[in-house]
Amino acid sequence: MKQYSLIILSIVFLLTGCGSKSSFSTIFDEFTIKLYDNKKQYIVTPVDTSIAWINILSQMKEEITGEDTGFINSFIIIKTSIQSWIDIKELVDSNTKQLQLKLLKYTSIEDTAKKIKCKKLQYSWYITVFSYQLDNETLYEGQYFFTDDQSLYIISLSSDDKKDITSFIKSIGTVKCTN
Repeated sequence: MKQYSLIILSIVFLLTGCGSKSSFSTIFDEFTIKLYDNKKQYIVTPVDTSIAWINILSQMKEEITGEDTGFINSFIIIKTSIQSWIDIKELVDSNTKQLQLKLLKYTSIEDTAKKIKCKKLQYSWYITVFSYQLDNETLYEGQYFFTDDQSLYIISLSSDDKKDITSFIKSIGTVKCTN
């Protein structure tokens, strides 16, 4: 009887633990993503239109409701045109190398390449997650790139909390077609 009680208690704990994650969904073009936000509130911010060749599809920042730590988490989805011959792995590697040169104590946390299907199209995607030092503070960045033959989407989250980046990695698995 005691074993059954422990099993039931474990199942309840797992279900409530898994169900307690807070999240919000956002739609962009033909896709949707469910972003696990660790109970942080995000507000939509005005879109910067100063970069002509980049289309910002969504731009949000953490709404600070308590003590301000000096860093505000930000979430952004952008879309840009690319040439069909560009390899996404090469594009991500180039972007990563440029960041490594500019950032102090850059540390790669995860790099993963996969594919996503949407209608009859197949999109290549790549996620890169890293940390870096800025003014004696460790910051984290997650960047998710996916592309068809003409467009590149970049979904990015910046945070001062490693838990947010872990949640961002899980969120990427929720990207899917809206239809």
